[in-house]
Amino acid sequence: FFSGGNGGNGGNIPRKKTDSGDDEDGHRYIARGALMTAGVLGCADGLSQALIERKSTFDYKRMLRLVVFGLIIKGPLMTMFYRVLDATFPGTAIRTVASKLLVDQGPFSWIINSMMLFILPLMEGHCLNTAYKKTYDNIVPMQITAYKIWPAVHMFNYAFVPPAARIVFVNTAGLVWSTFCCMICAAKR
Repeated sequence: FFSGGNGGNGGNIPRKKTDSGDDEDGHRYIARGALMTAGVLGCADGLSQALIERKSTFDYKRMLRLVVFGLIIKGPLMTMFYRVLDATFPGTAIRTVASKLLVDQGPFSWIINSMMLFILPLMEGHCLNTAYKKTYDNIVPMQITAYKIWPAVHMFNYAFVPPAARIVFVNTAGLVWSTFCCMICAAKR
């Protein structure tokens, strides 16, 4: 199912086999993850605006910014991260799952959530100072909430979900989380 062949990936990153047995092009794999993440963020923002914030007028520009963020930044970064993580810590032994969880919920979680909090205000046309304040004010509460959800999700993810399905699983589980993030990112302070 997976091969570590050289094919331009440094020989370390697993590549999904297609039905014909050939390695799937890494660019298509990343593009698929990016499109999936963009779709989830778009849906999450729609849910946030309609059901949580109960906005009287739908903000399509806000949704588009989130879709672009997912397509260009979060989706490719997550897809590559899971590939590298699986290559660095292959398998599903308890120690391996714990190692993946520590890297994921340690630096990666802080980085990806900080990026979202920082970049979205910039995409709205705000200055660096505003983006910094948004990140500074919200990253710790966001991470505290994340730690109530994601360790259990990722424990299951790394122990039982095949590497090829990880981005699908994380995006599916992440719909609720992304709705929460959209609400936090949209909140005015």
